[in-house]
Amino acid sequence: MTMIERVARALAAMEYGEDVDDVWETHIPHARAAIAAMREPTGGMGEAAERWADKSSYYLEMDPADVWRAMIDVALEEKP
Repeated sequence: MTMIERVARALAAMEYGEDVDDVWETHIPHARAAIAAMREPTGGMGEAAERWADKSSYYLEMDPADVWRAMIDVALEEKP
């Protein structure tokens, strides 16, 4: 499943509940817009990435998925 589909399904589930197989595709434009809005990290997200890098003794030991999750966690906690 692509990230666009994952986000579109999440948006559809907010509106329709769990059974979104027939409607999730209508949320693709909104999913693309949401993902595009995350293209530039906020200051807090950048700081989270830096903290994660500081914890690693070697850059190659870092798992990019862990850095991504740390940045997204910060974004989800930020107040609008």
